[in-house]
Parts: sequence; C-alpha cells; structure tokens
Amino acid sequence: MIIPSGVSEPCNPPLHWSTAPPPSNLVAKALNDPCFQRETPDLTGAKKNERFNSMDVKAQELDTSTRDTISPLPTSTTGMLPSNATFLLEDDDDRMTMKSRSEKKPRTPITLEAQTLSHGRRRLRSIFTSVAMVTVTIPLFAYIGFAFYLNGKSVDGYTKYDHFQSLSKRLATIFPILFAIVVGWSIRKFAAWNLERGMTLELIERLMGSQAVGMTIATQISIGVLNVPAIILLIIWILSPLGSQSSLELLSIRNKTTSTQFQMAYFNTDSTPGFTQPDKDIVALNTLFMYSLMSDNQKSNDPWGNVLIPDVKSNTVLTEKNTNFSSTIGIRLWPELIENSNYTLSENTSFPIESSYINLNCSKSLVSAEGVEFNSLDQDDIAPDVDNGTLSPNEFYGVPNPNGTFSFSISGFLPGEYGNVQQYVDDTTPHDPFTLLFQSKIPDGSVASLFCDLSTVYTTSNIYCSHNDCCVNSYAPSTLPHPNTNLTNLNFLAGFRSFTSHIMTASNAINGSSALELYLQSPLDAVFAGVDTADISTIFPEELSLPLQQVINTYWYGSYDPLAFMKSRLSVSNISSTGPNPTGQEIRDGMVFSAPQTSRSTTAVSISTVQVYTVRAWAATLFFLSTFMLFFAAIAGAYFSFVVKGPEVLSHVSSLIKDNRFMDSVGDSAIGGFERVRKYGANRVRMVDMETEGNVGYIALADGGNNLNMGGVVGWLREGRGYR
Repeated sequence: MIIPSGVSEPCNPPLHWSTAPPPSNLVAKALNDPCFQRETPDLTGAKKNERFNSMDVKAQELDTSTRDTISPLPTSTTGMLPSNATFLLEDDDDRMTMKSRSEKKPRTPITLEAQTLSHGRRRLRSIFTSVAMVTVTIPLFAYIGFAFYLNGKSVDGYTKYDHFQSLSKRLATIFPILFAIVVGWSIRKFAAWNLERGMTLELIERLMGSQAVGMTIATQISIGVLNVPAIILLIIWILSPLGSQSSLELLSIRNKTTSTQFQMAYFNTDSTPGFTQPDKDIVALNTLFMYSLMSDNQKSNDPWGNVLIPDVKSNTVLTEKNTNFSSTIGIRLWPELIENSNYTLSENTSFPIESSYINLNCSKSLVSAEGVEFNSLDQDDIAPDVDNGTLSPNEFYGVPNPNGTFSFSISGFLPGEYGNVQQYVDDTTPHDPFTLLFQSKIPDGSVASLFCDLSTVYTTSNIYCSHNDCCVNSYAPSTLPHPNTNLTNLNFLAGFRSFTSHIMTASNAINGSSALELYLQSPLDAVFAGVDTADISTIFPEELSLPLQQVINTYWYGSYDPLAFMKSRLSVSNISSTGPNPTGQEIRDGMVFSAPQTSRSTTAVSISTVQVYTVRAWAATLFFLSTFMLFFAAIAGAYFSFVVKGPEVLSHVSSLIKDNRFMDSVGDSAIGGFERVRKYGANRVRMVDMETEGNVGYIALADGGNNLNMGGVVGWLREGRGYR
C-alpha cells in the first residue's frame, strides 16, 4: 500500500497502484498520513531516530530487482505529495514510523552476494571426519579379537594378563568419550538428513538433545512422551557405560581341569618268577635288598619312588605314616614309556593296578637247642616224590646255612621244579596252605623256630599320582580270576631252593646277626648287621608275620628285574602284548630299551589343572554390541554427511542470526553454523526486549555491542512482563 503524505482524505478506501500491485511483503507509507499517525506510538527524540534508522537500513538492503517491480504512482497522486516526502519499505507486520529524511545522513548499505551450496571444502572435511570416525573403532575390534586369541590359552606368567588389564583400564576411560563423539556426530548427521526430507519438531529436539547419556535421559524426561524413537535413543546410549564396564571384565584367569586317558605300564607281580630264570642279576638284587632293609623309609614309596602296596591284614585305614606295607619295595611304574620319554605325570593322575604278594600268617614259635630238623635240598633229590605226590607232608625241606645264623624250610611243594601259580587259575581242587619254617640263632646259642602259613593275596589298588609322586589311596580284593590263594610261587622246588640259597648268602654276617634277623627284631636295627645279635624269641609270632613277609617279598619280587626296580635302566627284553604301546621303546643315552615282559598295562586318567585365560561371555557380548554400534554409527554418519545438501544449522546458536532482522549480520543462508561462527564470531549478541514500551514486549536476539542503547525501545528482560 502507498500512502502519500499531506492527504486529508479518509483512510478508506486506500489508494491503489495504477499498474501491478506491490510485493505482498512490502508496504509503502507516506510520512504525513494521519492514518499512519493513529497506528504508530508517539516516538520522540533518540528513540524515534533509532527506529527510523533501523527501518531505513532495511529499505536500502532490498534487492534492485525487487524495487523495479513497483510501478510509479499515478500523476494525480504524485502531485499531492510534498517535495520532501520519503518512502520506506518494510514487512507488513512491522510497526512503521516515518520522518523527513531530507536532513539525515544516509547509512552505508550491506551488500550480500548470492552463494551456492558448494561441497568442495565441506566434502573434504566430511571425508576426513568420516575416515577418522570409522578408524577409531578398529582398535576396539582388535582389543576384543586379542581377548579371544588368548581365550583358553594357558597362562605363561602374568605379563600378557597385566598388559591386557592395564589396557582395559585405559579403555574403560576412553570408551565413553569415543562413543559420545562418534554416536553424537552420527545423530546430528541423521537429523540433518531427515530435516531436508521433513521431520517433526519433536523428533528434531529428541535427536539434538541426545548427544550424551545424561542429555539423552534428560531430553526424554523433558519432552515427556516415551515413544519408539525415545526408546531407541535410550538403548543406544545405554551401551556407552555398558561397553566401558564390560571392557574391564572381558578377560579373566581361571583354573581349567582337563582329563586325559592313556595306558600306564607297571610291574606285573603275576609274571614268571625271577628265580625260575638262569640269568638273574644277583649283585644288583643283593644291593636292592640290603638297601631296602637298611633305609628308614616312612613314606608310601620305596627309596626309588616305586609304589608300596599296603598289607591287607594289618591295615584298616590308610594314612601316610601309619600304613603297613606288604614289602619294602613297591610296584614299578613306567610313565616314561607313555608317548615319549619326557612324559611326566600330572598333579592328579589316578589308575587301578592289579598286584599280589606272598602273605605270612605266623601263629607258632618255639625255642630249642638245635632247632627243628629239616631235609636238605642240596643232598636229597625229592623231585620225583614231588611229581608223584609221595612227598611226606609232615616234614620240612630246605637249604642248610652252615655259615649263617638263620635258615628257611617248607612243608611241601607243588608238582614241577619250575612253575607259576597262574597255571592253577582254572584248578578247582582245594589246597591246604603250606607252612614256612624260619629258624634263627639267639644270643644264648639256642634256636628260635617260627612257623608261618603261606598264602597269596590278590588286590586291586587305586593309585594316585601327583607329579610322579604316587601312592595307594584305596584298595580292595581283586575281582579277576586267580588261583587258589593257598598256593604261592614259593611252592615250586627249584624256585624255593634258588631263593633261599641267595637270600642267605646276601644276608649272612661274619659276626653278630644278619641284617634280615635284625630287621625282624626291629626295622631300625638292620643297620647294625654284623655288630648286634637279634633275639626274635621274645617277640610274639603274630608280630613277626609282617616283617618276615616284607623281607621275603622284597627279595622275591626284586629278583624279577632289580635294575628296573632301582630305575637305573629299563629291561632290554621286548614288551609283552599287554604293554602300553606296540614298541614301548625309550631312547636313553643312545640305547633303545623296552618295558620288560614283567609289565602289564592299565588305563590311567590324568586330571590336570592349569590356569588359562577366559573370555567372559556376557562381557564379550556387551562389548561387541557397543563396539558394533559405534562402528555402525560411524558408517551411518559418514553416509549421511555425504548425502546432506544443506548447510549445518542444527545445534548451532549462530544459525539464529541468519534471518534475524534485528542484527546487521542478517543473511548468508547458504553457509553452515561453523562457517557463520568463523565469519561473525566476533559479533556480540544479546537477548533483549525489543519493545519495552507498553504492556507486551518482544524477545529477540540483537546486536549486543557496547554502543547498544538499552533505554527507550530496547531493554532488558524482566520477570512478570508479558511477551508476544
């Protein structure tokens, strides 16, 4: 509308253009129009000049092409205007004031050049930022990958674990920061992309208010509506603290128990007796025997580590110090023949073994000047009588010991000079036990005679090993088929004769009593052989059963392979068919040895406990989800940063000055927030009341320089005042 100055006609109807109407957003008002005077507040002095100057600047900023669209006023109308009339163009909804401009100095207009949405420099920044966002997630995947690499591996020292824990502590601090940077950047790009396609104001506020965990929660509470976008944002951001804490719990150390089965070779007490073979190593056997008697062994192993088998008749509860054993030498194990010669038993290996031993039950003793007479096996050939069964059962047969102080004799024999009781497995004939007669000279020159019934005990013992230190932790009668227990390998003529001859030779002493007799008196007295004199006549027969049994079993079973028992070498004979492996060979010092035919095998179960690295499943799941969300956000943000065409305006306060008519920096709609900050960053802004006069004000951002007049029209915000 054009309102000429000095016209006194009524306000309606208004004057019209002679040609095309003016633009809808512009109004022309004459300086002296009485209608205008009625609409405008009474502005005086500096207030009016300041308001006029502001509107004048806006008029001068109009594009020239826009001015050209306004047609000249009709001649009749033009003639009615004063010569000094000035037109100001302003928005329809602005309150306009007019004054004479004939005396005012014109202000320098601000020229704004049209700008295009250039992506050159911005595209380079987007590429750099996107690559950086994606790159920071790669070490996180490497971190969890290294944890899974260590998973299940044994802990070789704690160096790797200490380094990993140190890294996890640092990562727990850095992770929330990385999450906030990457996810916050991606959300802003997503919001900008949606803004170009149209989105609700609520969603914009949710997205722009969700730049951190606390901000996200506070924003959803402030908006007050919990919908699907709000729940998704909460889930995304809750992964930040969860991922941080899960990095600390990702890797741990635990004890891992593994079970391995293998074949264990051990000495077979049911194999062919050593004294039925001509190639016995008597020197090694005597060494083994004497050392076993004289060693003060209070453990469950003999001096060479072989497993001692408990004596069934004298044990009720097995303990390390109070267990009575059937012999002073134990059962030889061959763990070195399992897989390779460097094998060692784990800390928890158990297996059953079958064994047997000669049992003595002494119930009668007597003392006489000459002792009990017996038939000499050196002079009488009783083999035919043994085979024919015509041997007298009421006599004893043995080898005399003219140079010694003790002797052995027996009440009878089984058919055959050489044999093994295992050949009687299927024999169902009842047999009475044979009686062993042991005689020893006592200090007064008389002879103490001890009568003991012989039998064989067959047991199944459960062996427990810890690092090659093995012992019997339980035992029970064997359930395998065995011969009559009243039969022993001492019941064969040639074997008994050889056995008694060699044991007397090994034990005889020039002076005093032998180590064997002193051992019967007390195991600790054996070391005084040749010095002290034993007197077994003062000991009850039942108490002599166990030590005499131990002496006999030590020399009898030691004869099978004394060097193998002392672990100085393995037998050079081939392994039996029941051995632990086809060859059973061990290479030692360039020589090849095999487990002896006296061995048998059993299935051992080795349970070992080692410390291993373990990945906690729940921590790995949370950390992977958090890291994957970080990676996905980086990829999504990179995509949105390339497809968004408009400038960055969201979350930038500087964007509020773009279309602000109260500021000189109006315009530049094609640049983003950061570019606007770089261009106008030095400008001061204030939030003020643009209309202090009257009951209703108007809040806006305005230039906030030191020369801002805070009196008159522009003023501070006040509590209790209404604002439109």
